[in-house]
Formats: sequence, C-alpha cells, structure tokens
Amino acid sequence: SLELFPSGFNWNYNNATGLYEAYQVGVYPIGVDPAWHGTDNYLVFTNSYKMKMSVILGVLQTDRGPPGLLNMLIYMFLQPGTVAEKDELYTGQGPVQATLLAIALICVPFMLLAKPLILRHEYKKIRAQGYHNPQTDTTRVSTDENNEYGGAVVAEEMHEEEEFDFSE
Repeated sequence: SLELFPSGFNWNYNNATGLYEAYQVGVYPIGVDPAWHGTDNYLVFTNSYKMKMSVILGVLQTDRGPPGLLNMLIYMFLQPGTVAEKDELYTGQGPVQATLLAIALICVPFMLLAKPLILRHEYKKIRAQGYHNPQTDTTRVSTDENNEYGGAVVAEEMHEEEEFDFSE
C-alpha cells in the first residue's frame, strides 16, 4: 500500500487487557486507511469496499443504457469489423474486434495442428539420439539379498512405454 496521508487512527496500549486499542482521530482523505492493513477483517472490509465502489460507479454511468454484451459477441463473429453505433462501447471498436477475431482464427489451427507436429518432431529427435525411458525394457532384475528368495535373481515384467500419440 502507498501511505500518502497520516492514518485516521491512533493506537494505545491498554495495560489492563494487554492489547492495543485503536481510536479514530480523523478520516483518511482518499482510498483505504493504512491502519486496515494487517487486521483480521482486512479481506472482508476491502471486498465490501470494492463491491460498494462498483455499485456507485455503475450508478454514475446510467446516462447510457447497458451494453448488450452477448449480442455484441455474437455479431463480432457474424459481422466482423462492424458495430452498430448504438452498441459501440468505444471509438474504433470494429477494427479491434476484427483484429482479435483474426488472432483467434490463427491460434486455433496452430494449437490443433502445429503444436502436435512440433511435439512429435521433438519426441522423434530425442529417440533418435538414443535417449529412452528405462521402463521400455521388458524385464527388471532384482538381486536384493533380503528378498524372500534368499538373494536369488528375480526377473519381473515391466509395462512398456507408450509411443508418442499424435491424437493426444
């Protein structure tokens, strides 16, 4: 927090209770009084404060009707780059929406095709260099002297590692 003004509270130690007590000496001019930081009910207080501020800001903006966000998002895909004047939230909204739509159209094929191809290429490159998971071996040999077979060699079947699955 940024403490620009002195706090509106003073703290005194009460010898009888062994606790600090706060008493209000003024009002903090703007924002949240720094005395709230570190208190037990700080989160409850600030959430309530934010909710009240959002209602106040919403009431102050009643000269405009509320925007139809759902319809705006639908028409963003149906009529890219065009926004009805009554639905426009800011100047230049149409080109911004068209740009965002173009970015989305570029990103979706990349995620569905290019990224798996890149991952498959990296997987094959690592396998070609001779790196492999030890679990690809079909058996594991144990020579533990404390096993139930008195130190005999025991071979156990292991599950093989799955190959790279392009569909994942």
